[in-house]
Amino acid sequence: MGWCWGMRIGTRSIFAKLLCTSGTEVGFVELIQELAGKRLADVPQAKTFIDLAMAYELDRARHNWREPRINGLQADILGRSFKVPAKLAWDNVGIALHTGIGFGSRYPEQTERLWKNEHEYSLSDEQWHAAKTRGVIRADEVMEKDMTLAEKQVELVARVEAFVSNYHPEFLSALRASLGRSPIDNETLD
Repeated sequence: MGWCWGMRIGTRSIFAKLLCTSGTEVGFVELIQELAGKRLADVPQAKTFIDLAMAYELDRARHNWREPRINGLQADILGRSFKVPAKLAWDNVGIALHTGIGFGSRYPEQTERLWKNEHEYSLSDEQWHAAKTRGVIRADEVMEKDMTLAEKQVELVARVEAFVSNYHPEFLSALRASLGRSPIDNETLD
């Protein structure tokens, strides 16, 4: 979402209101962009978003288990056997979401490069099967091949507009204006 809207001045306040508790909006976009900057500084050689996320998760696991010498195999074993409490999982997803939005808005060129490395190639049947077996991809998930960031943007904009239309209709006109939609477009999407 950060890449889609580039955190234009007109949409910053809308996204802050949508993504955080009332009264905490001031400085929100800057905070999530700072989180993204820290992630990138920690893993400057990242080729995909998964590289960024996994480096953070490994560091978090080391910290949580207070074991600075945990290796990849140990982390893999812990990852399969340790169950994350639901609240912690929810909090982690929120942090990942906010960091991703901050990353896309602060580093649009890097976002495009990481997206291309991660999504704009075809998985072989063997890679697809391995991802399903390891639980990275749901067993019933349909394979999306070669989806460009621009194609994903169309889908994402539609989802954000649907969410805003249902839950925060007071922001819909400003959101659409930030996308350069005409009044006719606005009427047909309501």
